[in-house]
Amino acid sequence: PVQGVAEEIDLVLSIGTRVFIVEVKCILEPTDANAIAMHHRTVVGAADQVQRKVAEIQEYREIFVTDVLRHGMVLPENFTIEPLVLISTCTHVGVPVNGVPVIDELILNRYLMGELEELAVRGGELVAHARRTTILYADGLEAEAHAVAYFSSPPQLKRYFDGVSGRVVPIYSVDDAVWKPLMITLECKPQAGARLEEVIDERPA
Repeated sequence: PVQGVAEEIDLVLSIGTRVFIVEVKCILEPTDANAIAMHHRTVVGAADQVQRKVAEIQEYREIFVTDVLRHGMVLPENFTIEPLVLISTCTHVGVPVNGVPVIDELILNRYLMGELEELAVRGGELVAHARRTTILYADGLEAEAHAVAYFSSPPQLKRYFDGVSGRVVPIYSVDDAVWKPLMITLECKPQAGARLEEVIDERPA
C-alpha cells in the first residue's frame, strides 16, 4: 500500500474464512545451551514479525484481497487473519509464543491431510501390528473451526507435554561440612493413555 509498510509474506494459507499468515524459519536443531538460546530468540523474533504483518494486513484488507487474487486466491469479505510460525526443527514446536502458534511441516501436513494415524510396533523388525486413526475434521466447515485450536495445541504432542515433570537430583558433597546442593531437572515420560494394542489389534489370528 502507498501509505503502508512493504512486507514480505512467506506463506498465505486459507482454510475457509480463516487466513493464516505464516512466518517460515529454516534453522538448525540446537545442540547446546547457547544454540537453544539462539533458537528461542529466532522463534520469538518470527512471532513478532508475523504479528506485525497481520496488523498491516488488517489495516489494508482490501489491498491484500486484491494482491492475493493475482495468485488465484479468492478471499471472502468476512475473512479473519491468524498468525502462525512454521519452523524446520522439533524444538519449540507446539509451544505458542505471545499467542502465536509454532508448528513444523509435519504438523501442518497432518492437518491438511485431515487425520492422525498412530501405529504400534513390537520387536526389532518394527512391523506395525496395530493402528488407530483420529479424524481431525469431516468437512470444510469443521476444518475452518478446528484449525486454530489444532495449531495452538497439536494433539499428537499432548502425551509428551502431559509426561513432563520435575525431578530432583542430589549432588553429594565430599563431607558433612559442605552444603548439599541439588539439581532440578525436567524429564518426560510420555503418557500414552490406553494402549494402542487394546484399542485395535490387526494381527492375524
